[in-house]
Amino acid sequence: MLSKKTVSLILVLVFSTIVFSDFRQISNNQLNYSILIPHNWIVQEVSSEEHRFFDTTGEYRAQIGIVRHKFSNNDFQDSKEWTLVNYMAYELSAEYSHNPIGFVIYADSSSELIQPDSLRAAEIYARFCYLSDPALYWDEYIRFAATDTFGYEMYVIGDTADMARNVGLYAAIIQNIVLPAESAEKSNIRRFENRGASPSTTYQPAKQIFDLRGRRIPNSNRGQTTQGVYINKEETFNSSIREILIKGK
Repeated sequence: MLSKKTVSLILVLVFSTIVFSDFRQISNNQLNYSILIPHNWIVQEVSSEEHRFFDTTGEYRAQIGIVRHKFSNNDFQDSKEWTLVNYMAYELSAEYSHNPIGFVIYADSSSELIQPDSLRAAEIYARFCYLSDPALYWDEYIRFAATDTFGYEMYVIGDTADMARNVGLYAAIIQNIVLPAESAEKSNIRRFENRGASPSTTYQPAKQIFDLRGRRIPNSNRGQTTQGVYINKEETFNSSIREILIKGK
C-alpha cells in the first residue's frame, strides 16, 4: 500500500500536467452544472436530463456524461442518502449481475469526497466485458452527488487502453464539475441525526470473478483483450489507475 505522501505526490504530478487555460467553461441552466472541457470537445444534448461530451479530434476516445435524476423526499431523506444509496446499488449490481462480467478496480464513499463546492460524493471505477463478446472490454469511472431533490450521475466510459492512458484528464474533468449548492434548509435537516455507520470506504480486491452490469457502448468504442471470457483480476488489475484516483486519507 502506498503511503499518503506518495499518493499525494502522484496526484500532484498527474494533475499538474493538465493546463486548464486550454479548457473552456460550459454552464448549463437547464441541468444546472458548470464543466471545464478542452476547446476541441463538443456537447451533445442526449435528452432533457442527459448531456455528453466528446473529443472531435479522436485523440481522446472516451465519452463523458452528466445525467440528472429527480427524486422525492418520500424516497430519500436527504441528498447524502441519495448519493450513498445509488453508490451502493451500483456496486451491488456490479458484483451480482450475470452479464457482463468484470471487476471493480477502485471505490470510495468516504465523507472526505466532495463535489464542488460542498456536495457529498461517491465514486467507482470498473472494468468489464460481455459474455457474448469476450474479446472486447471497456472501463467506466462514475461519480454520484446530489443537491436538494436532484441527483447527478457523472461518468466517463471508454476502451481500457484509452482510459488507462488518460484517466488523469478524465478524472479531473469529472471531479471539477460544479453543481448547484444545496439550500441551507435541506443541508441542516439531518444535522443532529446519526444514521449509523457509513458504507465501507476501503475496497479490497476480491479473489473471485465478479459479474458486472456496466453501460452498453458501441463495439467501436471498446478495447481488445486476449483474456477471454474469464477476466483474471490479478493479471489485469491496473494499480496506476487506482493510485491516480485514490485520495490520501
